[in-house]
Amino acid sequence: NSSYEAARALYSLAVDAAPGNVDVWKAAAALERAHGSPVAVVDVLERAVQRLPQCEPLWLELASSAVAEPGDVDWGRSVLERAYAANPDSEAIVLSAVALEADAGQHTRAVALLERAVESGGSARVWLKKAVLHRRLGQTKEALEAARRGRERFPDTAYKLWLMEAQLQNDAKAARQTLARALAGAPRLSPHLWLAAAALDAPASPTRARALLERARVHIPRNPALWLAAVRLEAAEPGGMPAAQALLARALQECPRAGCLWAESVLMAERPRRKAASVDALKNAGAEDPLVCTVLARLFAAERRPDKA
Repeated sequence: NSSYEAARALYSLAVDAAPGNVDVWKAAAALERAHGSPVAVVDVLERAVQRLPQCEPLWLELASSAVAEPGDVDWGRSVLERAYAANPDSEAIVLSAVALEADAGQHTRAVALLERAVESGGSARVWLKKAVLHRRLGQTKEALEAARRGRERFPDTAYKLWLMEAQLQNDAKAARQTLARALAGAPRLSPHLWLAAAALDAPASPTRARALLERARVHIPRNPALWLAAVRLEAAEPGGMPAAQALLARALQECPRAGCLWAESVLMAERPRRKAASVDALKNAGAEDPLVCTVLARLFAAERRPDKA
């Protein structure tokens, strides 16, 4: 009720009564962020990390508050150094420090932090951040090496590292072999691997891409993205619309609530049937589905009904 001083006093009592309650500290900081000052936010969070030094989210919130003002990079760095001292095994704090250094243009520092993290047994996420940073810096060779080493350590879980290795290879044949190794070792790891392999083959060999997507649906059934890729592959072929529509009907039977498939059904419908297709999409996917709503907005815009769109 806009009684900010009363709320502040109550939070002060609350953190004294329950100093180990993280949510209370976060709420007190949120009050100062909305109705106080940056100094007050930092003051609350400093008291919080003194009471709860092993709470990573509070340290990260403090660091982000510290660098909210221009020129406070050194302060944010010192906060994260203290956070790491209190939580030497925290990957989240290391990655936050990497982001801080990279955003400040201190790329050498950021790379050094990541090197230290991977040497101490970093997770797949750390290897991915390392590869992404090298790619961001234009260091393709180093990025490829990081992606390769990371997926060798986590072959059955880190699908993004497999994808990045394939993306960084300039040779389509080498990228195809990388994705083939990933799918042979862990065919159920992620539909994104199958989609990438099919997209790589589609321009030169739609037949091979079609076979890949069929195999993908065997290993990962009831996945709307795999069905959608297959439907679009058929629709892109000359005279392939009847086959695409038949495949879409099968897809909707297997994934009856998939917004992406219902949105595609609206786009593929003939103009006289679009209204009925739109009603079906809303009824089955729900009016809150963003893809269905976007497609309906496009139709209204095409009909020059901008307000409705």
